[in-house]
Amino acid sequence: MKKRIVVIAMMLALAFQVCFSANAAENQIVPNSDTSSKLTSNLNISSGNVTCKSTVTAKSNTTKIVLTNKLQKKVDGEWVTVRTDSKTIEMTKGSLTSKFTVSTSGSYINHAVAKIYVGSTYEVLRQDSAIVQNS
Repeated sequence: MKKRIVVIAMMLALAFQVCFSANAAENQIVPNSDTSSKLTSNLNISSGNVTCKSTVTAKSNTTKIVLTNKLQKKVDGEWVTVRTDSKTIEMTKGSLTSKFTVSTSGSYINHAVAKIYVGSTYEVLRQDSAIVQNS
């Protein structure tokens, strides 16, 4: 019985953590997903073949997104951009997959940048992938 009460209490606590906003026009309650944008960044290197991938999800009032993958190598303790690829997205969601080759060993990351426009104003999101070694 105690275990069941604890489980119910945990479920209620989790349910109350979800943010909701009222949509007055439709008189519905909908998840408040319009409050933040998200960016992910991934990097894969196999035999010198590099795949950088970034994915962005923006607010519903977004007019365009400029998404950039920057392949960076660690040189003397600093991240230096060695290749760049960009794409303009006219929606609120999108991704960019960039393929490069590298011939030198070292530590690499994909430094993804999303410039998210609402009219003429914008916000910039940045996200680094995990560090990947090229041997």
